[in-house]
Amino acid sequence: RLGAAVERLAARHGKEGLVLVGQSIGAWCVLRHIREVLRGGSDNAGGKGIVAVVLATPFLEYDEGQAMLGRLCCSWWGHSLAGLVANFLVALPRFVQAFCAVDYGGIVREEDVEAVLQTFGRFPHHLESMVAMAKSEFELLVPNSSTNGFAVLQELLQDSRFPPVLALYARVDMWAPWKHAERMRGMLSRGRGARSSVKDYFVDLGDMKHSFCLVPDQSRQVAKHVVTFLDCVQIRTPAAAAA
Repeated sequence: RLGAAVERLAARHGKEGLVLVGQSIGAWCVLRHIREVLRGGSDNAGGKGIVAVVLATPFLEYDEGQAMLGRLCCSWWGHSLAGLVANFLVALPRFVQAFCAVDYGGIVREEDVEAVLQTFGRFPHHLESMVAMAKSEFELLVPNSSTNGFAVLQELLQDSRFPPVLALYARVDMWAPWKHAERMRGMLSRGRGARSSVKDYFVDLGDMKHSFCLVPDQSRQVAKHVVTFLDCVQIRTPAAAAA
């Protein structure tokens, strides 16, 4: 589905170029898509309209703590528990749901709270689908496997057709821990070899939330980092596709 969406955007905005922005596990999806594009024989990712990649608080590989959560999600009783919790959240009074959205997500504006409540607060399948995703995707994010995000990125960095990358990490993040940030910074700082002129960038987001996209002020800060990155790699007014 991501591939089809990118194809539609490329057909509409291909001349300007696409910047693929992947947040959390969406970053892994973006990397896998680009690998498929390049393995398909494209002269370059830019030939498919992709001129830059942003990995925002990326969930690329699970660690021991997340592995335990994955086993919980994959168990029959864990899946059943998720269903009960999802239905419980939907059944809560609206003001309690709003309080949870503000307290957990740091959301302040009424319209932003309402946007969250129209998903997790209205339909139980949103939370249940996250658990279902864990059952399938966690198997592919195993450390030291060829399918996790770091392995895919390492392969892409050796390919001269891979566009420039911006990686953004928060200091305290369960899904994109700082040890992963250090690993990412090391991979990008080593560069792509003497023959490559492509430069990649890393940004420390400080105390931002993993779910910064739910917090307007933090979203704007991230957007500024993306604009600065595009200026550095001399990409102007691109269209953006988010995963």
